[in-house]
Amino acid sequence: FLLALSDPQITEGKDVHANMHVKIRKALLDLVINAAALRRRRDSTAKRLLKEVAQDYQNMDHSTGGKFFTAIDSGLKRFLIRYQHYVLFGLDPDDKVTMDFMTKLHFEKHGAVYFLSPIGKICRLFNVGGAKQLPSMWKQASNIYKSSPSLCNISDSQMVEYGISLDEFTTILQPL
Repeated sequence: FLLALSDPQITEGKDVHANMHVKIRKALLDLVINAAALRRRRDSTAKRLLKEVAQDYQNMDHSTGGKFFTAIDSGLKRFLIRYQHYVLFGLDPDDKVTMDFMTKLHFEKHGAVYFLSPIGKICRLFNVGGAKQLPSMWKQASNIYKSSPSLCNISDSQMVEYGISLDEFTTILQPL
């Protein structure tokens, strides 16, 4: 969905898709990539996560295909999940259950494939990589995002300004 709205030439008022692009971008900037996220990216927790990934790089095989790039419990993949979810949503990067779930969704189940038509439909039809689990996993991820420090105080009535519900917004965020 966001891929269809990412045209940099889109301007407000042009058409329905252009207006939706502008509204979703505003919601993203207001609610997720906001002052709180900018503070978190430079705080002690973010610095600790950066230090940990640097240590992983030093201690793990980082040649092409090395464990630093392929492991899911440490290295680059784990850092990306922990850092992104901490900075953008304020989720606890040390919450092993949540971070394990997000790692599984994004890196083991290749969750973004769910949103790519017709590839996602084919994967679900044949249950490639367990793709039939993705709808329930995306719903769970959406609930995690809605209860995150970044979004827990946002109501659907506040989302009217953006032209989408909170459920729709958290679904749109998923492939990021």
